[in-house]
This record gives sequence, C-alpha cells and structure tokens, in this order.
Amino acid sequence: MYNHLYSSQMKGVVFMKKHITILLTIFFMLILPIFAYASDYVGNARTHKFHYAGCYYVSRMNENNKVWFETREEASNAGYIPCKVCRP
Repeated sequence: MYNHLYSSQMKGVVFMKKHITILLTIFFMLILPIFAYASDYVGNARTHKFHYAGCYYVSRMNENNKVWFETREEASNAGYIPCKVCRP
C-alpha cells in the first residue's frame, strides 16, 4: 500500500522536473539572444575576426589588438569576419 503512494509521488516529482527543465530551456533560448544582440562587438586587429564581448576568445585576446564596434554592420564594413564560435 505504501509503495504505491511513494511511487505515484515520485512520478509527480519527475514530471514536474521535466516541465521545469523545459520551461527554463525555452526561457533562456528567448532571453539570451536579446542580451547578445544588445552587447558590443570586439574585433581582433591581428586576425580581423569579430566576436560578442562575452566570447571566450575575447578574454584571450591581447588588449592592444582589441577593436570595439557598436554594431555587427560596423564590424563587417571594416572588413572583419564573424567568429565561428560565438557566431555574432
């Protein structure tokens, strides 16, 4: 008798965890591009690639090589190509 109650409670917990995970995934898929779109772009004067400001490769970039752009179009017009990792 008690096993049946515990089993049904566990099914409910697993069901809720799946729904919460799905909702959080959808939330972050909608919110993160908004933050990425609002951020500045950083170009590398040596490689002529541009990145989102939060890209891993920006942290590895020499400060002297950093070129800041306000828009993606500005970076493209300056001859920079997008990073294949952060895909700005």
